[in-house]
Amino acid sequence: MQTFLFIWLGQIVSLFGSSLSEFALAVWVYQTTDSITHYTLLSLFIHLPSLLISPFAGAMVDRWSHRRVMIVSDSITGVTAFAVMLLVFSGQLQVWHIYIAVGISSVCNAFQWPAYISTIPQLVPVQNLSRANGMVQGAMATARILGPTIAGFLIIKIHLHGVLLVDFGTYLFGLLTLLSIKFPRREKKITRRRVSIEELWQEVVSGWNYVVIRSGLRKLTIFFGVIYLSAGVLQVLFFPMVLSFASEKELGMVMSVSGIGMLLGSATVSLWGGTKRRIEGILIFTFIQGLCLCLGGFKTAVILAAIGGFGYLFSRAVIVSLNHTIWQKKVPQDLQGRVFALQNMMEKSLLVITHLSAAPLVEFMKPLMSENGMLASSVGRIIGVGDGRGMALLFVLMGLLNIGAVLVAYRTPELRRVERELPDADRFEVDNTESDNTAAC
Repeated sequence: MQTFLFIWLGQIVSLFGSSLSEFALAVWVYQTTDSITHYTLLSLFIHLPSLLISPFAGAMVDRWSHRRVMIVSDSITGVTAFAVMLLVFSGQLQVWHIYIAVGISSVCNAFQWPAYISTIPQLVPVQNLSRANGMVQGAMATARILGPTIAGFLIIKIHLHGVLLVDFGTYLFGLLTLLSIKFPRREKKITRRRVSIEELWQEVVSGWNYVVIRSGLRKLTIFFGVIYLSAGVLQVLFFPMVLSFASEKELGMVMSVSGIGMLLGSATVSLWGGTKRRIEGILIFTFIQGLCLCLGGFKTAVILAAIGGFGYLFSRAVIVSLNHTIWQKKVPQDLQGRVFALQNMMEKSLLVITHLSAAPLVEFMKPLMSENGMLASSVGRIIGVGDGRGMALLFVLMGLLNIGAVLVAYRTPELRRVERELPDADRFEVDNTESDNTAAC
């Protein structure tokens, strides 16, 4: 645990720096171009490269030392931040420079994240896995809460180049923590020989096959698709929905309360450790998450939006922490990089899809929820009509989808009993023949 705590401290500082620079660069792009298109493209470059490279990154993480992967990823990201800082100092920074920089960081994140999550069971005793995963979620919550707030203050005081300098310093701190410690040896010898693209692709497929042929894990993956989809809707539409009936100051209050929910949810898992049967905890908190989504879109009230945001992010922190623990226990270490990379790819895919489809969906629902719209006399009587109520309807539908997914899951024995029926990974080895045969089929 001491080694993990040291790494965790370095990563929380590094995450905080990334949050600072991401917010500052987004503000710079929007203020410089005054274009929503350029702002949207920035979001695309943050997520799309990671999405495309994730399957191969996971396979390579499984072949390499996790510590080395994290060191190289942090080094490249730090150098990129330093290069952008030099461009700012010289007055030559262009928007396309930022696209390239965040694209490189996105690729590094595709390697960093599965290596980091796969390292946890390598360092932490099995009984403390849920607590460690809660701490990881807490680090992310802290970065999300403090990053934008402090970045807004720093932009005024030390400007963009100062924020990037701070970000570079946080990368150095994270890198030094990794360089100063050693990870315990993994049980299986790390493969270092060179492989062809075809062999690498087979390794990617073997990770996917490991999930596909195990019904409980396959259905758990599908179940989390619903959670990732609702998270994408929240990320894209929560700001404009709240602003449709509240001021910017009230939005800030709602976001702060919501962020505290995620932080407290992470702290709860870290101290509590989660339920003995983690899948039951996931289903219970997903049900609560669905109720919170419905509550957030129910009425045009700041207090309801704040309570809904708090409850949703509290539940999400618990859900993600417990989910990571299940996969860390059920997947062999030499496959975890691939499996977590595939989950990352699914999450980013649904996020990109949500970014692209949210606006057309809102435009479609807007006339339906107008004062004289088709749904004004039915749904409109419950959640209201007018500006922003089309987005609210989407939130309610996502909430009902979460609740429906939980009810289906409770009626799916393979998913409900996944922890009991699937033995822990330390009790068996990966059957490569089984994976190859599945791929052939």
